[in-house]
This record gives sequence, structure tokens and C-alpha cells, in this order.
Amino acid sequence: MNSTLQEMKIEYKGRNEIASTIISVIRGVTRNKTIISLIINDPLPLPDGVIEQLLKDNNTLQALSLYIPDRILSSSLNIVEVNTPLTALEIGRKRSSKLMTSLLPHIKGLHCLILHDPYPPHLLFLSHPSLHTLTLPLDTAESAIELFTILQTNTTLKALS
Repeated sequence: MNSTLQEMKIEYKGRNEIASTIISVIRGVTRNKTIISLIINDPLPLPDGVIEQLLKDNNTLQALSLYIPDRILSSSLNIVEVNTPLTALEIGRKRSSKLMTSLLPHIKGLHCLILHDPYPPHLLFLSHPSLHTLTLPLDTAESAIELFTILQTNTTLKALS
């Protein structure tokens, strides 16, 4: 019986000797044609272009969870092209605003979005009008009002937390 790997979780526990292995695994997933779900959890600082290359060159990923805090992201994070057919995306757990602002405007077709940091609701629904499920922390009364104003006319959202 042949087995095809479809899901993968990469988690870094602070051992420098495996740093190059993690980077190689991410690059392998970039070229892989069977993995549809990937979790990257607290990696070491990644070299320039690793995340960008994954999103540009992988055409099978449907679900992606990125728990990458701003402090370890490349200062030159430059996401301009996303060819990955993502329908589910999770960003955060630790301050990940740089990743959110760089990534969210370039992804189309999301149905499920889980954010752990606040993000302006109007920008979110401008880029992702067809969301079915949304997790979004609201940090101000204005953002709550903005979200509920949008929901008065949005007919696709089915679950909100």
C-alpha cells in the first residue's frame, strides 16, 4: 500500500543543530505536490525568501497555520505573489502583525481565517469577502462597530468568534 503524506507540522524547540533541517523541510514542502496542510510553529529565524517561496511555488496547500512572531521574521518580508490555493489560514498566537499585513492582501479565496491579533475588519472583508468562518480579536469599540456594520450586509459568514 502506498501512502501519500498530506499533512505536516514543523515545530522548533530551540536546538540550533536542527535549524538547517527545518529550513530544508520547508523548502521540500514548497516543491511537494501532495501536502495540503502545513503548520509552522515557532520556528527559528528563517532566511529571506523561505515563506515567500513557499507561497509562490507550492500549488497544493489548502490549509496553512503560521505561528511566526514578528521578532523572527525577515525584515525584508516581501510577499508579492501567492499561488497556493489556500482556503484556510491561521496566523498568530504571538505578535504577528507584520505577517498579517504582508500576507492577507495577497491571498484570495479564503473560507476560514483565524487571527490571534487584531486586524481592521474593513480591510479583512475587502480582501476576503467570501469568508465562512472567522476568528478575530477586537481591540477597540470602533472595530467591533465596524465588524457588526459589515455583518449587516455580509451573507457568507456562518461562524464568528
